[in-house]
Amino acid sequence: MSDNCPTVGDLLLNLCQYSQLTNIADRVRCENSANETHFSYHNLYFDLEHRLYYEYILSFLLMRIDRLTNGRARPTAIEFCYAEPDYGEDYRNAFNCPVYFGRHRNAIIFDSDATKQKIDGHDPHLFSTLKQQADQQLLEIDPKVLIFNVKALIIDSLSHSECNAEAIASRLHMDKATLNRKLKKFGLNFQSILDNTRYEYSRHYESLNFGADEISQRLGFSETSSYKRALKRWRFKN
Repeated sequence: MSDNCPTVGDLLLNLCQYSQLTNIADRVRCENSANETHFSYHNLYFDLEHRLYYEYILSFLLMRIDRLTNGRARPTAIEFCYAEPDYGEDYRNAFNCPVYFGRHRNAIIFDSDATKQKIDGHDPHLFSTLKQQADQQLLEIDPKVLIFNVKALIIDSLSHSECNAEAIASRLHMDKATLNRKLKKFGLNFQSILDNTRYEYSRHYESLNFGADEISQRLGFSETSSYKRALKRWRFKN
């Protein structure tokens, strides 16, 4: 369907809206400002160190956009969430743009001119038909998508006070009891998903050589000592 979007910007937005049709664990976001568009990708099945997986996804998308615009839409920068390898300069040569490591996401950054580029050969009638079909499919997605939606919202609010069951449930248009009742069907509860997400991110931040104080803050702990106790508990379980 994305091949029939009118512009690169529309293509990126539609990838975000319909990504769950190909994988309910895909967390795809498109953030726009006056001058730039940041397209970020994270798969909630994988921890943040799966380099080759994310490199493949971003490279494939760039090649697709390059083909659909005949080379008129090039990124201004690439971001990866893992630490820079010894051969980091090879990435910059391959992508032919600045590549930054140790960021909080995997992302492609386009300027406004790139996102306005038209998709060669797009078919508005076919796009309309495919969109209707995709909208219907979204309504029929497996209810397990709830688990991934909860994790995605936790990631968004890890370092904030609203990262709790009540706040996340509210953002999903339900109360805390309803959320935990739905999660119980899968042998889970909000706290278990929160703990798993925090542990995953703690290992990621450790790989970037962050200190305990900074990791504690990023994970939403009020005190570093609380984070250290939780870390011992997580490591014992895993």
